[in-house]
Amino acid sequence: MLNVILRILSVLGVILLVLLAVLAVFLLLVLFFPLSYRIRGSRDEKGVRLSVKAGWLFGLLRLKYEYPESGHLVVKALCFPLYDSMIPEKDSSETERKPERKHRKRRGVKKNEGSGSSTASDELPAAGSEGEDSEISSGAEDDAVFKEASSVGENLEKDRHSADAASETPEDADAADADLRTDGKIFQKFEKIKYTIYGIYDKIKKIWKNISYYTALVQEEETKKLFAYILFRFGKIFKHIRPRRIKADILFGAGSPDTTGYIYGIYCMLASAAGIGFRVTPDFEHAVFKGRIDMSGHMALWVLGWNVLKLYLDKEIRRFRERVKIKA
Repeated sequence: MLNVILRILSVLGVILLVLLAVLAVFLLLVLFFPLSYRIRGSRDEKGVRLSVKAGWLFGLLRLKYEYPESGHLVVKALCFPLYDSMIPEKDSSETERKPERKHRKRRGVKKNEGSGSSTASDELPAAGSEGEDSEISSGAEDDAVFKEASSVGENLEKDRHSADAASETPEDADAADADLRTDGKIFQKFEKIKYTIYGIYDKIKKIWKNISYYTALVQEEETKKLFAYILFRFGKIFKHIRPRRIKADILFGAGSPDTTGYIYGIYCMLASAAGIGFRVTPDFEHAVFKGRIDMSGHMALWVLGWNVLKLYLDKEIRRFRERVKIKA
């Protein structure tokens, strides 16, 4: 029995080791196997065209993007498409709405049938007895007595109001009301203006404090060194992902010979300093811009991940973020 358990555990251990080895190989391939890309573009009388292709692991995973073909994006693994932007996705909302409409129609029919039966029952005449007629007549007499009493009370109240109003002239009452209204409106306007001025002053004060705080923070030596370190890391990332091969054939013209000559001279100085070998042809007579460009390169994910991880785990960057958050 013990031998059987040991064999089962050994088999499970071997399977687990194989799975771990496969996972490790896959991670190493993802991190260290380079991702190659190629970008082509052109501009002429027909318009702008762009084509982007990327591949990984000898074409095991491929990506293709084309413009202006409605931004056609395709992602494939071997010959199996994983994503295609030209294939429309099925709208599930339309399929869900159709049965709801049928149920609504059925409910409406049932309601109409029920309403018809109720109207038919309402149209039936109701039979009454003589005892009920006598009760109705006695109730009408009581209502008449109550109405007379209420009318007398209303007349007395009207007389009181008329006597009070006779003591004051309508002109004095209107003038007093107008004065009160104007004084209240003026007071409200002054209060609003005062509050708005105080609010603007507080906002300007806060903004000025923040500006002074951030300027002092940027001018510190530690902050300057931190920014230099961040630029160094981003420079490494850009140097790794930049194209290794660039070919370009450009025809340009500014419409005037002087402007075209100035632009071409600036390009020649920059190209000689940066080592750019584009083929640029100036047109001193026409305003035109045409050309083709073809560039390709490759990049490994471990370089990107390593530099990003170094930036994320840096203690000085954490302190800087904490200081910014405290002030914000």
